[in-house]
Amino acid sequence: MSKPLHISISERLSEMIFSGDYTEGDQLPTEPSLAKTLGVSRATLREALKHLEMDGILYRRHGIGTFVKSKAPAITLDL
Repeated sequence: MSKPLHISISERLSEMIFSGDYTEGDQLPTEPSLAKTLGVSRATLREALKHLEMDGILYRRHGIGTFVKSKAPAITLDL
């Protein structure tokens, strides 16, 4: 079974961050620009960004943009 598209996109963005395309503190391109670059809808991109934000890799500032928070994924313990 194939992965949902937003999961594939979040993995692709993670690879871009971990490979050095974006570093800690960098601002990502605007959603329309990034969606076009990745060949997905803004809705799919937003879902992917939400996953990376929940993982502690990105953070968003309303009206300003999306930024790389950390190159290391946050470790969550579901106890």
